[in-house]
Amino acid sequence: MEMKRDVSGWSIRFDPAQARDWRAAGIWRDRTTVADARRLAETRPDDICVSEGGVDLTFGDALARGERLAAALWDRGFRPGDVISFQIPNWLEAVAINLAAGLLGLVVNPIVSIYRVREVRTILADCRAKAILIPEVFRGHDHAEMLARIAPDLPDLDLVAVLRGTPRAGQQAFDDLLAGTALADRAAAGNQDGALYVRHHRSAKSGSALA
Repeated sequence: MEMKRDVSGWSIRFDPAQARDWRAAGIWRDRTTVADARRLAETRPDDICVSEGGVDLTFGDALARGERLAAALWDRGFRPGDVISFQIPNWLEAVAINLAAGLLGLVVNPIVSIYRVREVRTILADCRAKAILIPEVFRGHDHAEMLARIAPDLPDLDLVAVLRGTPRAGQQAFDDLLAGTALADRAAAGNQDGALYVRHHRSAKSGSALA
């Protein structure tokens, strides 16, 4: 086991022997999520990628949404190694979020939906999140109002995007981020194709993160 630094500068645990075993077994294929998404969008564009709440998302649409979100984030100054958090249930929007992160080489930081002010503030500060994507309200909890309360305490937080609801002052509707043009129209951003890095936090006294 050894420690390495990822694209964002965080220390991560890496086991060369395990990596060799996983490659030999075909578990690690040295392909990114974005590479697979592009292949499926090209070869099976109309096949269903994911279904949720009676809505089907095809492979072609999934990649297109991811590219539009990546373009919007790029235009706001997001660059490889920046951290984007999201606290959403198992919604299909997570596909676009993860693909956009992979396209730009961002670090994704998923936060479980049961966490509230104290945990969310600590996590966002700890990982220096530049964005968080949230529902307006989920299971009776007003996430948009919660972020309106804690955002002033988070100097790194540049974007609060609200899914399936109305943003508060200073926040942005997620659908507006998808309304622009695709990433292919940004020559400077079109060749990132970074690996998708994930940071998980656990509930513990130390508040430490698991890379």
